[in-house]
Amino acid sequence: MLVDGSWAGIVSALPQAPAGLTGFTVQEMLLDQAHRGQGFGPAMQQRLIEHLRGQDDAVLAGTIHAGNVASLASARRAGRDVIATYVWVTPTRSGAQGMPGLDVQ
Repeated sequence: MLVDGSWAGIVSALPQAPAGLTGFTVQEMLLDQAHRGQGFGPAMQQRLIEHLRGQDDAVLAGTIHAGNVASLASARRAGRDVIATYVWVTPTRSGAQGMPGLDVQ
């Protein structure tokens, strides 16, 4: 995405969707710090959606960490809906990195 001739961010999607659905999955969305909080995030997502139009049965899926409040708000402003949430737990703290174990209070 260009803003006044300068790179502001990038968004990409893969031609696949989860759960056997037809569509695309957002792979990455990056917005330069200087352009955050100005409405460019939702605009960038809308441009992606417009680019992918023409496939009536296609969905656009993606995963946003629950703690990423700004990205969740941006996705909602772009017209995306939360349709599923996942809770990851590993048996112990020695489980997968970034996933709390059952012993976490």
